[in-house]
Amino acid sequence: MKDGKVWVGDEVYDEATGSAAMVTDVRERRRERVYVLRPLFGPMVTWSTTDAERLALVRSREDMAPGWPDWR
Repeated sequence: MKDGKVWVGDEVYDEATGSAAMVTDVRERRRERVYVLRPLFGPMVTWSTTDAERLALVRSREDMAPGWPDWR
């Protein structure tokens, strides 16, 4: 997490689509953040959202890989 929001490498649950996902990128676009997601399993089709409130954190990157370098 970064600034209380999910971030790259975090596992999330997208409440709008009902899907478990991994945050693969966070882009700044016209003063809003775009969260790029991919499913944990199955075809690697990505989708995106600007609504971080619909993304529930399941596991943070830090919890999945303790000691992993933090390049933020």
